Amino acid sequence: MCCLCNKDSETTNHLFLECQFSLALWNWLAAIINHRIDVSSLSTLWQVTSGNWNPQCKITITAVVIYILNYIWLSRNNLRFKNIKPNFNSITSLIIANVSLVGNCSRLTAGSSITDFEILKFFKIEIHQSRPAKIVEVLWSPPLNGWYKCNTDGTSKGNPGPAACAGVFRNYKGEFLGCFAKNLGIVNALFAEIMGVIIAIECAFEKNWKQLWLECDSKLVVLAFKSPHVIPWQLKNRWLNCITKIKNMSFCISHIYREGNHCADKLVSFGLALNDYAWWNISPIIIRDDLDRNRLGLPFFRIC
Repeated sequence: MCCLCNKDSETTNHLFLECQFSLALWNWLAAIINHRIDVSSLSTLWQVTSGNWNPQCKITITAVVIYILNYIWLSRNNLRFKNIKPNFNSITSLIIANVSLVGNCSRLTAGSSITDFEILKFFKIEIHQSRPAKIVEVLWSPPLNGWYKCNTDGTSKGNPGPAACAGVFRNYKGEFLGCFAKNLGIVNALFAEIMGVIIAIECAFEKNWKQLWLECDSKLVVLAFKSPHVIPWQLKNRWLNCITKIKNMSFCISHIYREGNHCADKLVSFGLALNDYAWWNISPIIIRDDLDRNRLGLPFFRIC
């Protein structure tokens, strides 16, 4: 017999969803959030947390549901084993105190909804305003005199899916030296990014451009030079050959935001339409405007 109501047998659904004591707590929550709570089952109960809440309010409501379930179980045990009758007002006060701690410690932000605002204020939670967007200026930098710079990129439509890689070589004046693009078939994005770097190193070594600066918009590719375990097994041998080549070169690699890597980004999209591999000694029309912007030092902008 359920010791909280002494009316029905104690089952999981009854204890947490059907008992008069439990229903009083769920109705209390429904009145606070002004939202109907479906207590027909435990799975439907959780649907209340998937409403159109802002992030800070959502974690608050999730915490309330968890603490209500916890205090139902605690009240049942205290009554059954210690003969301590639950006090509704004391329990709701404890729930508010615990939920307040969760909401205030969260780094999630609130929105502009007045309903969400009222819920957070009821549980004594400080409103966390979202940070304003930050605009970052992204500049493409030319290499030092005597060095060659190659911006690479890779893409996969579906990951894995149709993929391609590309690279654009320029000198210290920002002048175009050549570029390549290659259709890779069906592979994932990491494979495409790594393949772009491999081809760039092979091209530079073949043309005797022994002072090479590689730049890409994938931090994982930059990490690969320190942690080779991220290299796909299909490229292991070719990658090790490239590592041997760069030991005989002056070499560095860096990361740039995608906004500063427009030339390679546009070229890799063009590479998806190729049959295999292509090299251009004259800059393709699709990247000429971006080449000029880079050479003249004109910035691109990234919204963070």
